[in-house]
Amino acid sequence: SYEFTDLRPGRYIIRERQPAGYVDGADIVGSLGGDNSLNDRFRRIIVGPGDDGVNYSFAELQRLRTRPICTQAFYRGTNQRIKCRLVSSPEFDPRTLRLGSIRIDGVKPIAVRRGHFNNDGIRDIAVFFRVSQFQLQPGKHTLLMTAKTRDGDVVAIELPVTVIAG
Repeated sequence: SYEFTDLRPGRYIIRERQPAGYVDGADIVGSLGGDNSLNDRFRRIIVGPGDDGVNYSFAELQRLRTRPICTQAFYRGTNQRIKCRLVSSPEFDPRTLRLGSIRIDGVKPIAVRRGHFNNDGIRDIAVFFRVSQFQLQPGKHTLLMTAKTRDGDVVAIELPVTVIAG
């Protein structure tokens, strides 16, 4: 959290330095308005006499240290898929995620399945997305999957994906 007190009336900018260990989330403009078109920066905040500006949020996401296994199967037509397996590790238990909250760039998966993928007795998760929803060009990409935990925290999982021309 942060606070600025006794500001004179005028136009202000608030900048953030990206904290280590977090993934950049969506910046949310607070009560006095402004512009958040630049990453990690609120601009054009007009503070008048006696104004209290609140709820300017940089919304950082905790980065899960799990390494998801992502594979791609490309077919002609609409059946192209990205398949990611989120397997348990000492740092990550897939059972803590709310399955209905998993998204990549706001896109819901077409299927989420549980299974034992690493044979450690904890049910892992396989998530399937339709590639056409992302319009990915051939090459290497890092997609950002977000999900809520049962505690209500939003976490981020970085997904390395290689797109091969079909």
